[in-house]
Amino acid sequence: MELRLADDSSPNNDKWVLFLEGGGWCYGATEEATIAACKGRARFHGEKEQDETPDYGGVMSSNSTTNPDFFNWNSAFLHYCDGTSFASSRSDPIESLDADNNTALMYMRGRNIFDADINFLQTEQGMEFATEIILTGGSAGGLAVFFNIDHLAEELVDPR
Repeated sequence: MELRLADDSSPNNDKWVLFLEGGGWCYGATEEATIAACKGRARFHGEKEQDETPDYGGVMSSNSTTNPDFFNWNSAFLHYCDGTSFASSRSDPIESLDADNNTALMYMRGRNIFDADINFLQTEQGMEFATEIILTGGSAGGLAVFFNIDHLAEELVDPR
C-alpha cells in the first residue's frame, strides 16, 4: 500500500481517497483454465515481473492545479493482489507446481487483504475519524469498487 497523509493543518485531514489498483482478472472457461490463468499471474512459471510504476495521478495527485478537489486529502493506493478484484476469500490454498516442478501454494484472499488494509488505515493511520471516504479504482480496481463498496460502508466503516 502506498500512503500519503494530509497535513494536520489541512481542512481535509479527515477525508480519504482509497484507490484500488487494476491489473486484469485471472479467469477461464473451466475451473482448470481459471487456475492456469491464476498461476500465470502468480508467476509460477517463471514470468518476469514487469517493472511498472503505478499511476498516482488524477484523484491521487497532490498537485492542487491538476487535482483541485482532493489534493490535500489523505490517500491510499491499494495494490492489486490476486486477480479477483479484491473479491476472493478462499480459506484453502490451491496447490500447484512452479516452473521447477516444486509444490507451490496459491492463496486467493483478495477480500481478506482489502479488509486488512482498511483495518490498518483505521487503527494505525486515523481513518476511523474519517468524515468522507471515496473508494475508486482503475480497470479491475474499478470493478473492485462495485464488489467492495457496500462491504466497506456496511461492515468496515462506523456509519456515525
